[in-house]
Amino acid sequence: MSDKVKVSIIGAGALGGSLAKGLVKGGIPVWVYDTNREVIRSMADIGVGISSDMKSALSGFDLVFWALKPHLILSVIKDNRQRLDGVLCCSLAACVNVDLLKKAAPEARWSRAMTNICASVGKAFTGYFPSSDLSHDDRDVLASCLNSVGMSQLVSEADLDGITGISGSGPAYVFTILESFIQGGLAAGLSADLSLKAAAMTLIGSSEMVLKGGEHPASYKDRVCTPAGTTIEALRVLESGGLRSSLIDAVVSASEKGRQGGEALRKKLSEDGI
Repeated sequence: MSDKVKVSIIGAGALGGSLAKGLVKGGIPVWVYDTNREVIRSMADIGVGISSDMKSALSGFDLVFWALKPHLILSVIKDNRQRLDGVLCCSLAACVNVDLLKKAAPEARWSRAMTNICASVGKAFTGYFPSSDLSHDDRDVLASCLNSVGMSQLVSEADLDGITGISGSGPAYVFTILESFIQGGLAAGLSADLSLKAAAMTLIGSSEMVLKGGEHPASYKDRVCTPAGTTIEALRVLESGGLRSSLIDAVVSASEKGRQGGEALRKKLSEDGI
């Protein structure tokens, strides 16, 4: 694939930069365009190609990812719509639906995806939605690129808000949990480094068991618990502290924030006559 597909990324911030790193590690030639010169230098240092301007960033690529903030992406696309005729594009912006993207650049071939910063190490989960006018080849190119930075799955556009609440925002939840593990390890007399390694590897191993084993997480949890043991005591504390309900609420709140953002954006554009 790397001999055939060239990828451009517009915006090399946290998400766009992570995607660029993952694609390079996956053997896919990738170029980025960003107005932040410091960010551009850091990309060049890891083997990412640099586009000097928007014109070069939109010419000669098989797929263009748009990693811009929701409040910026439509205006930038609209300003460059003449350069996007026939270009396969994928927006990584939350809230902005395909209909709005098509209005901004009607002649582009549009799709949307929600991924996360774990793309930088090839461990992202990405939900993606291709518009109905994408060909089988277009879909194959998109899926191959996304699979090179982790796991991807075709979803409905309505699912992308929920995926934002889990995958898009989820690394922040996990980092918070890891930070808590470190603090717990310190309280139990362990070093911070030892606590972090033990916690991170436990999260990785537990996730691998669920993905590869195919059973519900509850069944694996029950295998770790023994009557009157340390694990069930710890789970009792977690339940009394509301960990489960807090995580559920966090996912729902982040998902709803995405839906509300999309509705607000569409309302504003309608009021502006766009």
